[in-house]
Amino acid sequence: MNMASQPDLYSQKQRVVLMGASPGGFGTILSQNAWLPALRTLGTRAWFGGCPLVSRAQNVFDQNGAITDKAVEEQLRQFVTGFIEFSVPDIPMPRLGRQPRRRAWTDQH
Repeated sequence: MNMASQPDLYSQKQRVVLMGASPGGFGTILSQNAWLPALRTLGTRAWFGGCPLVSRAQNVFDQNGAITDKAVEEQLRQFVTGFIEFSVPDIPMPRLGRQPRRRAWTDQH
């Protein structure tokens, strides 16, 4: 997070999402969990309609960063679509199969 140079981007109730990829077997679950208190302190609304943890990223992306695993590509497509619907609920989005539930972390705590 670069809050010093762009403080307006991190206003209260800003909708955010966590996702990541790692070379290990657990995706980025530990680093994502570490961010939760900071996001809550900032007053953001984190979305947990899905949690793509891309493990063994070296097998999912090519040298140029393109996704080579079709299952991961579809998972990420649905994840991003769900986050867009959560962030801007007035924009109609095409349905892409089973949709994750929209849920904000701060709405539950």
